[in-house]
Amino acid sequence: MHKWIYIIVTVLFVVLVNQHTHAELQYIRLDAPELSNSVVISGDLFDMGRDQLIVGKGSKVDIYLDDEIIQTISGISGSVTALAFGDLTGNFRNELLVGTNNAGAFYIFEKKLDRWQRIGEPRYLWAPVTYLQVADLTADGWGDIIAQNAKGEVQVFLSWQGELYSFYRTQPDESIKQIFAEDLTSDGADEIVFTYNFGYVAVLKWINSELNVIWENYPWGSIDGLMVGSLDNRPEIIVITSQGILYSWIWEHNTFVLKRHFLHSRLGNSFDYVNGSQFVSFSDETGISFFTIGVSQLVEQTNISHLRGQAIYAVNDRLLIRDRMNQYYWLETVDSLYLPMYFDGELHTEPIRYLFRDGQLYLSLSDSADTLDWMIIGQRKLFMTNRVASATLVPDKGTVGWNNIELPLRNPVIIYQEEVFVPLEFFLVMGYDLKFDTSRRRLDFDKTWGWWFDAFSPTS
Repeated sequence: MHKWIYIIVTVLFVVLVNQHTHAELQYIRLDAPELSNSVVISGDLFDMGRDQLIVGKGSKVDIYLDDEIIQTISGISGSVTALAFGDLTGNFRNELLVGTNNAGAFYIFEKKLDRWQRIGEPRYLWAPVTYLQVADLTADGWGDIIAQNAKGEVQVFLSWQGELYSFYRTQPDESIKQIFAEDLTSDGADEIVFTYNFGYVAVLKWINSELNVIWENYPWGSIDGLMVGSLDNRPEIIVITSQGILYSWIWEHNTFVLKRHFLHSRLGNSFDYVNGSQFVSFSDETGISFFTIGVSQLVEQTNISHLRGQAIYAVNDRLLIRDRMNQYYWLETVDSLYLPMYFDGELHTEPIRYLFRDGQLYLSLSDSADTLDWMIIGQRKLFMTNRVASATLVPDKGTVGWNNIELPLRNPVIIYQEEVFVPLEFFLVMGYDLKFDTSRRRLDFDKTWGWWFDAFSPTS
């Protein structure tokens, strides 16, 4: 990942910029191909006041800050399958936990000077690790570890005087669907809330040197989602079932009592919670929806119908989304009235018409040609030349040709009001690298390999 992100931009809604009289924000997708097929968590590992993005891929872990890799841990045995961090020793410095598919081993790394070093012996779950969390279950200031493998088996390791002790494990035939630890009772100790698939939610608490079930419930339907959110300034256990019902419970009078219970028709296939208060629903039919949770209903704040996802991560003031194919993208916004465009580092002041169609951003070919000093001849088959070399565009076929080679565009060419609009990958084929500056909300075109249009140019 670089400060300038190589992108394919996906933009919502059908909007022609010169037809709007007032500004509206458009949600755009900035693909992050460098994160593909990785494991990601976000948080302030270094206690520096800003989130870092911790990315496990293959046998290494990269730590990003503001889109730049600042540290790498390499040579990990097996492929990384889970990540977590927390203070295991009570010294107010975080250790990094790395779970793998190597016999379900997870490793602990400690930063010493400027290097991450593995400490202690690996712990084995005997199936790929799927979840890790550091929590203080005993309220002694030492971080304990909750670990789950791909079979749904869970182990709890307690920290004591710098050592980890395996204290609790589920039965071999006991498959936990989801698990999470949080201080639900506001007594300084984290409790463990977990679910079974068939419709069961329960809370474990450290009492008299043991983990005991202090509460359990049987919601209607199988469990589709488990979250812990801070609503009304109090932690709530939130459960979504296959019946489209949302339940939540809060701690009152030494037990958990039902706080919310209602049916909602727009709930999706998977759910997440971000920034402590935003409920996010991912639907194959309606896309991504952001809700606030009311007493008797979900109130939809935003729906992004053309995008899909499965999980969301807050990274400082940005949102990162993972889809079902384990691809990642940044969710950003731009002003539909004005999208500054820079060519080779210079702001282009003449207007370039653009429109949003079927989730893609399109630019006017004639306006772009004027800017890039191309000449266009023809109608059904367009010949483009910069007076040195030439190429062809066939709008009906959506192909770009050069020297008897046809290259298909992934998205179709659009004809709107007799004007040809081309998708952004057209410019990639034509030798321009597209970059999006997320802080300035501007689109940059930079010459890259510049083959047929620039290969023979005396000024290239």
